[in-house]
Amino acid sequence: MLTKNQLVDIKITDQGKTGDGVGFVDEIPIYTPNCIPGDRVQVKIVKVEKRRAYGKLISVLTPSLDWVEPTCLVAATCGGCQLQHQSHDAQLAFKQKLLLDRLNRFIDLDGVNVQSMIPSTSQFGFRNKMQFSFAMDAGQLQIGLYAARSHRVVDTDECPIMTPEMNAVLPVIRQWHHDYPETVFDEATGQGVLRHLTI
Repeated sequence: MLTKNQLVDIKITDQGKTGDGVGFVDEIPIYTPNCIPGDRVQVKIVKVEKRRAYGKLISVLTPSLDWVEPTCLVAATCGGCQLQHQSHDAQLAFKQKLLLDRLNRFIDLDGVNVQSMIPSTSQFGFRNKMQFSFAMDAGQLQIGLYAARSHRVVDTDECPIMTPEMNAVLPVIRQWHHDYPETVFDEATGQGVLRHLTI
């Protein structure tokens, strides 16, 4: 029986719909971010439900052959990119499987020839729209996306999936706020002006 805060060593054998790694203890699936199939990991159980549990990655004991070094420095904490630690080919295979699993819930695909996904010509520097959130930390302006399952802003100086022109906006906004300080929205109080930045 799994319990909260328990440490377990598991082999990741599948991925959930959001890209979390899935491993099993006594046939109970444990969903853990930043893991991919093939990883052997140590996980801390953070939540236990009747049919599943959720874990936090403590350490990778043996990485998957599909593991790659993320390009983004905050990829492991930012809620924007869940798969940067997975090779591009493995990401495509995961997305193809996810698509077929979802379609199979509504239509019968037996005998249907579903073509493979066409990979993008570029994995980075392609995105032309992004919405960031603002926060303040120790008097410093934070600009970034929320951490997974939270409203905590993960500060970033550069987002590798955005175009270079969009990334050039971030230091300009930081300098503007330094020169002309404006209040940042606080969810607890409902006060403050700066809440989101859409580029």
